[in-house]
Amino acid sequence: MDLLPMSAFQRTGGLWLPPQAPVAVEPEPPVTIRMVGDRRMQCKDIPDEAFIDAVRRAGEPGSWRMSWKVESELAAVVGPVPYNLFLAKARRLCGRKLLHGCPCGCRGDFHPPEECRGC
Repeated sequence: MDLLPMSAFQRTGGLWLPPQAPVAVEPEPPVTIRMVGDRRMQCKDIPDEAFIDAVRRAGEPGSWRMSWKVESELAAVVGPVPYNLFLAKARRLCGRKLLHGCPCGCRGDFHPPEECRGC
């Protein structure tokens, strides 16, 4: 048992309280929901051309682009985008044949359709 000198205690009314351990400040949690006005951000709030341009900037022409690189390029233009929303937008663009790749949440391997090599 560690003994503390009486000078370390703080008198509060009729009580002598031991010193309190400093409270650690927790870091901010990552963005999970982004609000646009008074509603949650949706796929329609991310312009198609901004997403496709982020894919183009994320790598060399003719190469596949990883999802985390595309996400960081997109965030530089439109601000932070929750990952689930990023995947939903990629799924929509792939479904409309404006983008090729895998929107399941793995690596991504995104590329614009004009750079497609046998898709």
